[in-house]
Amino acid sequence: MNEVAPGSYAPGTGHGESAYTTDSSVRKPPKTGKKDSNSRDKPREHKEAGSSKAKHNHTHHRKKKTNSPAEQGGSASGSRIDPVSANLYTSAELHKVLDILCVNLEDWSHSQQPVLDLRPAESFRRRRLRNSVNIPWMELSSRCFELPPREVGLSVVFANPLLNGNCGAGDYPMPPRYPKEGTPEGTGAKHEAESGDTSEDPVPTVETQQGWFLRPRSAWHLVYSFVESELLWKLAAERGLLVEGEPTLGELRNRCVLWQPSPFVRKALPLVQLSLPKLRPDANIDSGGDYRCLDLGCGSGRDAVFCAMRGFRVKAVDNWKGALQRAQALADRYKDSFCSEDAVEFFEMDLKGATVAELQEQIGCTRVHLLVISRFLPRSLLFGDDFWTLIETGGWLVFSHFMIGCLEFGRPSQPEDMLTESEVEQLCSIAGLECKLLEYTTLHDGRPIVNIALQRVSEAAADPPAAAKPDGGKTA
Repeated sequence: MNEVAPGSYAPGTGHGESAYTTDSSVRKPPKTGKKDSNSRDKPREHKEAGSSKAKHNHTHHRKKKTNSPAEQGGSASGSRIDPVSANLYTSAELHKVLDILCVNLEDWSHSQQPVLDLRPAESFRRRRLRNSVNIPWMELSSRCFELPPREVGLSVVFANPLLNGNCGAGDYPMPPRYPKEGTPEGTGAKHEAESGDTSEDPVPTVETQQGWFLRPRSAWHLVYSFVESELLWKLAAERGLLVEGEPTLGELRNRCVLWQPSPFVRKALPLVQLSLPKLRPDANIDSGGDYRCLDLGCGSGRDAVFCAMRGFRVKAVDNWKGALQRAQALADRYKDSFCSEDAVEFFEMDLKGATVAELQEQIGCTRVHLLVISRFLPRSLLFGDDFWTLIETGGWLVFSHFMIGCLEFGRPSQPEDMLTESEVEQLCSIAGLECKLLEYTTLHDGRPIVNIALQRVSEAAADPPAAAKPDGGKTA
């Protein structure tokens, strides 16, 4: 079993089980001499006959009520002292803490994994670990779609509510609400901000923050976890892992992301870029932005923003206003990585029953070089006579959707929301289109999906794939 330093988290700890430890030999602050007014609420002493030493030891570890500002918070173990303050440890204890933190920092740095920082934005701008992504604790619920998939490892810097200079009670009101189960895209629950004065709300402990990520049936895999402390910053600086001051333009352009686009979009985009002469697989801010992308059923905008970061000018369409608001906020956060500030435009439009002409009028564009459709099935468009006129000659369709076998999993629940094998064959056999990638695979939960990448190689597209069926919609 890995050793865990007081105030530190070790990798690989079990879900729902705190790895936060308090060494019983840690020296406590001096007693105030005040009588404990809440003594009636505390557990009775376990006396041993003829043992005054046992009574003395038990009394020594009883908590005392003080008026110190640090008393407003608490560690995961219930201790009211800062668990990572160097002056609370003997030399031997501090040496042990240093060893464990050093090993965790070095292992994390070698993993090349970005780290989520839950501290307030002001504290993050002042100093941070290298390759950090800041999502303040109170924004976590509304921005959880920016986290990686739950099966992917996640490293976290937890905010320490006991550091007076960084976070007071006003910075951390009640914990954000957990995402509701079954929301679109699995993690994009709407954030409902608490109203009223939050200055008297309790400060969340580190354990409370950790508990958000370790909820039953929806837990993230926490690989490396750190608690905000002066000791952490000192050790990080010694190893070249600390960044201080406002982010530079270069940092903003090449910032890390925790979220991921659709797996097939990530896989197919380098192939698309190689076929378009002015774009390279690593193109982003330096590309000219001469190529247009259309994302239908864009949801929270991860695919749209990802394509914009690779040099495309993106038009993204969805009929859910809440998802579009999140998508716009995501684009605003990463606009420094785009070829231009207006590289992504979002449009609210119901595509059910819409025609190609209506879509072109709405987005102000007639043809695109890349058409992205991920887990969305606009049947009236996809199986229409003129759908393929949306794509420039040499352009691409990158399409990923659920297969009919998903019925046994319950999501999607309607057959019209899924593709059949015959429909996939029809899409791949249209004259003027060449199938470059076709793969049948499954998601991590076992649901079958199909991934298709088609390139339009000539203007002559023959008959449409099949008669249109009722529209499907965006599915989780």
